[in-house]
Amino acid sequence: MEAVNDTEVIEAEVIDNEKVEPSSELHIISYNPGSEVVGNFAALKLYAEEQADKYLESTKEIVDEESYKLAKKNRTQINRLSKQLNSERLAVKRKYLEPIEAFDAMVKEIDSPLKFASEQIKEGLAAYDKKFAHERYQLFEAEYKENAELLADQVPFKMIWQDSYGNRSVTEDKARESIVNEFRRIRGDIDTIDAMNYSDEERIELKGFYFGNLDMNKALTAFNEQRQAKEHAKRMEEELSYPEQAKQAVLEASDTRLNQQHEQTTTTQTKAPEKALERFTWHIIFEGTLEDAKAVAQELKLAGYTGKIVKEQ
Repeated sequence: MEAVNDTEVIEAEVIDNEKVEPSSELHIISYNPGSEVVGNFAALKLYAEEQADKYLESTKEIVDEESYKLAKKNRTQINRLSKQLNSERLAVKRKYLEPIEAFDAMVKEIDSPLKFASEQIKEGLAAYDKKFAHERYQLFEAEYKENAELLADQVPFKMIWQDSYGNRSVTEDKARESIVNEFRRIRGDIDTIDAMNYSDEERIELKGFYFGNLDMNKALTAFNEQRQAKEHAKRMEEELSYPEQAKQAVLEASDTRLNQQHEQTTTTQTKAPEKALERFTWHIIFEGTLEDAKAVAQELKLAGYTGKIVKEQ
């Protein structure tokens, strides 16, 4: 696109009913800011000062109800005078603003085609910048897939790409260098995970966290939290199974005792009485709640055993 050449300076003059030639530059040839406001300012100032001094003098101290009422009355009078003066000020100001506002609207109208042209060019620049960034993205994505090989399936290029790489202010070599460095960092993190003293399943889980954000510290934190949660769940499951194990042991012992009693009864009927079997004190150790202990005690009682269950300190 060629630059616009300088044009010859032409004095623009508006002539009724004739064609107006364009000006050679955006410069307002002449203007008149208006005449000075004329008024009896000195006299008004003296009057305002006299009124202010008069009301202040009569309201020096407010010590009782009478002086309080007088002070309020004086302040009302002062505010009335101030309002009257400022009302006239605003009326004069509006008269002076009328040509200013008309001038402002006229200049904005003149400026409107320039504003429109600027916005149109801005949109064109933005569209080209978008196209430039998209083409650079496609270029680097193709290079990444070619060099990353299997890693490209686990880490899509969009996770490495940063919008700044598509800016025209960033050279292609600089953007490529940043992408290569990021790829090397990721490859190094994966090698670190592979070298960790974890099982294959645990390494796969850790990589799953890592591929979610490409942040080793966050991945390790999430992985360790999951391991702790699994270990806690396993301990809870084992603890909940203890009462069932103890109950099963009691049932087995009960069955054994009943069988022994049956055998003794049968033997007694056929043989002469023999010496009673020697008895011992047995301890059953298990983990559980107070309710679990009561349940075990009840099972023992039903089986014909007597004794007590003592909580281990």
